[in-house]
Order: sequence, then C-alpha cells, then structure tokens
Amino acid sequence: MPPPNRTATFDIHVIGETTGETYTGQFEAKQALSHLDTIKAETALRGYLGDPAGASPAVFTTSKMISELLVRITKSPDWWKDASMGEELVDSNVLQKVFEEAVKVQTQFNDQVKAKAQAAQQLIRDTGVLGDGHQD
Repeated sequence: MPPPNRTATFDIHVIGETTGETYTGQFEAKQALSHLDTIKAETALRGYLGDPAGASPAVFTTSKMISELLVRITKSPDWWKDASMGEELVDSNVLQKVFEEAVKVQTQFNDQVKAKAQAAQQLIRDTGVLGDGHQD
C-alpha cells in the first residue's frame, strides 16, 4: 500500500529582480519525497546537464532546483505552469524563493516527525508505557 499523500501549501509574493514583475500565488508541495520522486528528479537533472561535472556552478544549481521542483510541486499558480514549471522563468530570485519554500515544507514535516518521536521516547522513559497504553 502506498504511503498517504502528504502535502502542505505555501504562498509566494516575490518581485522579479530581472523583470520587475510581481509573482504571487499558492503552491502545494510534497512533505516527503518517495524513492521514485528522487529518481525522477535525478533523471531530470541529468536530462538538463548530461554529465553534471561539466556544468558551471550556476547552471548546476538552477538545474538542480528545477529538477527537484518538478517532483516536489503538486499544485501551482497559472504563471508557474505558463513558465513550464519554472524552466522558462527569467527571474532567478523567483525560482530560488519557490525552491526554498518547497524544501521548507519537507524540513518542517521532518521536524514534526522528530518531535513526535522524541515525545514518544520520553513517555516510554517516564512511564514505561507505550503511547498505545501497553506496558513496555
């Protein structure tokens, strides 16, 4: 059985540093990437770069952000779709902001999972009782 589809939303309001255009809207991103998502992102990265070793740092970074956003973003504003999911954006700061927020969705989820696990461990240490009420 596949894991539940866990996503979270974030809002963007950024003025493009190159075009001066204002980009606003709500995105939905995955809270965790599956193995397949990771493979798809890596495949997309190699599709952009071929051999990543030959790419300039700027091109590698841009390609890495776009390839990850292709698998992280599940819903997006029309302007993002019109820009081929970020590929055709001119403003690097907009791409960077969307990437940062999408990664933050996963980071916050990871922090919540860790906090829950730590609380459960503390409960067991303090009471000897598992979260389901059974004695350890």
